[in-house]
Amino acid sequence: MIEKMRKNEDSQNLDIGGPLRYAVCGPAESLLQPVHEPLDPSQGTLGRRQEAASGPLVFAPVFLLLFFLIMNLLEGKDTETFATKMRSGFWPALKMNLRVWTPLQFVNINYVPLQEGFAWHRTSLTAARGANGACRPALEAAVASLEKSVWNGRKPSCQSPQRSRAYLIFNTRREPLSLVNLRKRNVESGEEELASRLDHYKAKATRHIFLIRHSQYHMDGCLEKDRTLTPLGREQAELTGLRLASLGLKFNKIVHSSMTRAVETTDIISKHLPGVSRVSTDLLREGAPIEPDPPVSHWKPEAVQYYEDGARIEAAFRNYIHRADAKQEEDSYEIFICHANVIRYIVCRALQFPPEGWLRLSLNNGSITHLVIRPDGRVALRTLGDTGFMPPNKITRS
Repeated sequence: MIEKMRKNEDSQNLDIGGPLRYAVCGPAESLLQPVHEPLDPSQGTLGRRQEAASGPLVFAPVFLLLFFLIMNLLEGKDTETFATKMRSGFWPALKMNLRVWTPLQFVNINYVPLQEGFAWHRTSLTAARGANGACRPALEAAVASLEKSVWNGRKPSCQSPQRSRAYLIFNTRREPLSLVNLRKRNVESGEEELASRLDHYKAKATRHIFLIRHSQYHMDGCLEKDRTLTPLGREQAELTGLRLASLGLKFNKIVHSSMTRAVETTDIISKHLPGVSRVSTDLLREGAPIEPDPPVSHWKPEAVQYYEDGARIEAAFRNYIHRADAKQEEDSYEIFICHANVIRYIVCRALQFPPEGWLRLSLNNGSITHLVIRPDGRVALRTLGDTGFMPPNKITRS
């Protein structure tokens, strides 16, 4: 009985400070990444090993000391209590950090590509973004500094003279350098070997993206399935289909939103493009991509909608808007039939404009927006919301 009571007392006095100290000091090291590692891919594995050693041996003890000190101040304890806790808890927590985070760093160094390893640190830095997507100046400066180091000057400036085009370097899986394992470079052959390997991963074809907004629909439907196309909307879809067919292009596929109005628009347009495959996706459904800036008074969805829809629409952008695959030999022509908010957000992101300005653009029903993505990642906007092929009395925006 006495032993049982002692066990109960021990369980009630369980010190959770140890796991908490370990959880704090390990991930917090990444926030000092700009200080102890310039993140230059040219340093290769050696530079990353220096990082792995400096983290547990230098920065982890500092964070632990700060943690003990702050917790002691918050608890209102004296210096004697602080010294006692340091003697009893500092070394166990530091050993735990060495046992757990050092193996993780080993995996990160030897098996995680350089650019992907950097993305983890960038996520840590940008975690403080608010609901409107704005980042505090200090964090924004840190992110910009890290990006400059990672890409080693290869990232183009948005202020370049060629403002009508932008580089699609944000999707690193399409950047040739991100597909090459720099650790396997031959020191003797040097840059010549790297250049030949990069050529193997470079895109060769151009992608033509046609973004079509759905036609006019019944907005008074209670359920989404009841919001079908109006008679005028069906005429608009016919005109859009005829326009696409008249271009004489060999379209590869049609990707459309799974919402009723987009499906019906696709049904009509497909009649004019026989043999073109169709794919339905929920990623392209209508939603609130990001809070507009400046704000508007006539459209104010709940804040949670930006989080739910924004992540999905951003995923659609990253999934569909990128340079051609290295294996693609011929230019491709793809049609995406979706919604105004989705198209406007994608255009802003593709041109590297502030995405918060998406609501400043206006698109008519059945309109055609044409984006071109070159093999080197340059993006051009050929047309935005074109409805010049429709008679004036057939043009609507609702």
